[in-house]
Amino acid sequence: MFDNTLILDFETTGLNPFHDEIIEIAAKKFRSDDQYSTLIKTKKKLDKKIVEITKITDDMLIKEGVSQRVAFHSFGEFIKSSFNLDKPLYILAHNGNSFDFIFLKGILAKLDFKIDIRYIDTISVSKFVNPRLFSHKLATLCHPNIYNIININAHRAMSDVITTEKIFEKMIYLRFSSIEQVYNKIEFI
Repeated sequence: MFDNTLILDFETTGLNPFHDEIIEIAAKKFRSDDQYSTLIKTKKKLDKKIVEITKITDDMLIKEGVSQRVAFHSFGEFIKSSFNLDKPLYILAHNGNSFDFIFLKGILAKLDFKIDIRYIDTISVSKFVNPRLFSHKLATLCHPNIYNIININAHRAMSDVITTEKIFEKMIYLRFSSIEQVYNKIEFI
């Protein structure tokens, strides 16, 4: 009942989804080994603070990155091949409502995707499941006193996706039997 669920994370040149660029995409089908990850070349040099946070360097993007066009097209092909697009596609991201989903909508517009997407911000799930927590940041939820998860490479997209998947799995355990239930419960949080 969670088969059409995608977990997503972007690393970017900054925090403004209208002016900054995506430098890394990671996506994974929930409870599956199907995943997509790539670095993306950017037109401008990375700010020192972004390099400190992500450990992604200009040199890495030059050597390992692909063009934005290639990255977005490959990401779209991953979605088409891994999910049943005749059914709603549930996309999870931690802090997705104010960050990842805005970038994603831009990508989907460029790809001209016409699919039924239902967005689930795992911060909203945490607020529902953990109402007494003061903070719902990924690092907070990883703490040994909460979900006891180690994010091996925080602020790298695939590591954050895998960590989000583990946290989400613990939050829904014995509470929800389908992704539809999760979506319906937190849709307006």
